[in-house]
Amino acid sequence: MTGKTEALFESYNMVIEGSYNKAFMSSENGDPFKVKEGAVLKYLEADVKEWERTPIQELGDRTPGEYMESIDDLETLMELFKAGAVLCDRDLPRVLTNRLFHFGEMAENYLLEMVENVVKADDVDAYYIFLISIRTLGIWKSSKAVSPLLDILRGCDDSDEQVMEEIQAALVNIGVQAEGQLVEELNRSEEIDLYHEYILLALADIGKHAKSEAIYRCLKNTFLKMENKIIGASALANYGDGRAIPALRGVIERNKETIDVETFYELKTAVENLGGSIDDIAIPRFKKGF
Repeated sequence: MTGKTEALFESYNMVIEGSYNKAFMSSENGDPFKVKEGAVLKYLEADVKEWERTPIQELGDRTPGEYMESIDDLETLMELFKAGAVLCDRDLPRVLTNRLFHFGEMAENYLLEMVENVVKADDVDAYYIFLISIRTLGIWKSSKAVSPLLDILRGCDDSDEQVMEEIQAALVNIGVQAEGQLVEELNRSEEIDLYHEYILLALADIGKHAKSEAIYRCLKNTFLKMENKIIGASALANYGDGRAIPALRGVIERNKETIDVETFYELKTAVENLGGSIDDIAIPRFKKGF
């Protein structure tokens, strides 16, 4: 790793830290736990833009933007990408990912290759590169990434929560281009497991910004056949179609004697968030200890 690379990302991290400090100082009573992500982003956007325009001595007094534009081969940019994935405290600088994006399909294929291969690596650096590659493909709305991401997600278990959340976020960013594959995957599955739950949540998030009959029917049918009604109810509420109210109410009515308290209140909340009510349904008597 060169001195230029270290100086570039060290200065970037200092800007990120400064933005968070500003947000903390402006929070209510100076309490960092009350800082909202939106407040941080307000400072980050302005501060990072300023950083992009500020010359750095180690870069030959060029700005980060000028430095990125001076790199005209993909291999060098990818080495910078991998270093940034390890060194950056937050997302990679946009000037880097935007420059990389100009290489089009070659850069996309490079990231896809890293996603498919790095997942099996053991070291921490490779893991960070793997996660940032997934995130970047999502930001780029890479439709080619959907199938590989689903393959990786299918092989995950409870210990891979960070990977599953990163894939879910990437699928949401890819958006409607992922819709068909996600709907097909859920519709053909009789048993809904952890893998399908992440797909379901991603599909609901995609659908709330681009509603379709296919998405609604898939969400409702998956909810009805899945064992974990909490996740299904959350997805339907997030999607935001009031036609799901009868299905949610029906589960409560049919299972009043056996429903657990957590599932009951998740269903109740979902119904209310969609504009309905369960006031006419007798509240179940839960076992003591809940």
